[in-house]
Amino acid sequence: MHHILTGFDHLAFVISLVLVVTSLRELALVITSFTLAHSITLALGALDIVCPPAAFIEPTICVTILFVAIENLILARGVSLPSLRWRPTLTFAFGLIHGFGFSNQLRELGLRAHGLAKTLVAFNLGVELGQLLVVLPLFFALGYIVKWFTNPSRAKRRIVFGTSGIVAALALVWLTERITDTHILPFG
Repeated sequence: MHHILTGFDHLAFVISLVLVVTSLRELALVITSFTLAHSITLALGALDIVCPPAAFIEPTICVTILFVAIENLILARGVSLPSLRWRPTLTFAFGLIHGFGFSNQLRELGLRAHGLAKTLVAFNLGVELGQLLVVLPLFFALGYIVKWFTNPSRAKRRIVFGTSGIVAALALVWLTERITDTHILPFG
């Protein structure tokens, strides 16, 4: 759970996902597809079955964040995106990448063969709990906030545009940091 609540890149990704969902059903579908995917690659990576290098995975995670943020920006400008129908599939694909990032983090904690299954399950449950602590309140708060405006759909577009713009800028900085192995921001 600590990784999620302090993993600003992961928070930015899930926030970007939540911004444009329109129902609890859609939210559940997107988050479940992400969860299933990252659970698969978390296990594969943590068990040393498939271990892409962090030098590839970490910048790629930034690209997934940037992609979703840009897609949200386009949507907020009033352009209908057929790809949003495919967002659960896209989120599944991106979840595979994020899972390898989680597995790198878990390996850094020093996995031991003894109790590995228990560690994997505990880590994954912590990730999910942390994710739900962010996703559900954000979904309900966004729905509640936009109702206060005289034009709720315009208010939501502005919130999506502003937040996605910030996320896109952060993703670009993180991408630069990870490619150049430098630190520009004190977080992320």
